Amino acid sequence: MGFPLSYHVGVFEFRGPTAYCEFVEVCKSKLGEKVFVSAASDSIRHLARQYAKLHGCYVVAMLVVEKRMLAAAVANMNSFGRVAVCGIISEYTNASTRAAPEILSHECDAEFFPKTVEYLLGGKLKTIEDVSRGVESIPSAFIGLFNGENIGKKIVKVADE
Repeated sequence: MGFPLSYHVGVFEFRGPTAYCEFVEVCKSKLGEKVFVSAASDSIRHLARQYAKLHGCYVVAMLVVEKRMLAAAVANMNSFGRVAVCGIISEYTNASTRAAPEILSHECDAEFFPKTVEYLLGGKLKTIEDVSRGVESIPSAFIGLFNGENIGKKIVKVADE
């Protein structure tokens, strides 16, 4: 379909379906609802933020994780508000907050691909890729994931397509 190879390990792979299905299935947000996305620059949540806007929600996005801001958002959310937690790879190694990530099977998987292709081809969905070059950059790129240093999908490009 003319998409870059990197999309097949990014938006079309685990991150895209997770962002789309968490928004559609877990949050079940409706047109005009307010959606808060913390750390909206990571590989999953930058997509979740865009899916929310494409579904007609009012989106407030925080680009960096600042625990005081997140605590304030949760304390001020509407009654019966919904919270979906996904991403946050930099928290996996934090012993005080660590939880095993769950891999969910989603009912909306079948609608994810055609909708995402439509959004990408129409220019309504943008991917963010943080590209390092060369095999020698693999260790620092990997460590950077756990330190929250990447913006969007972290990719190490070892050769041209």
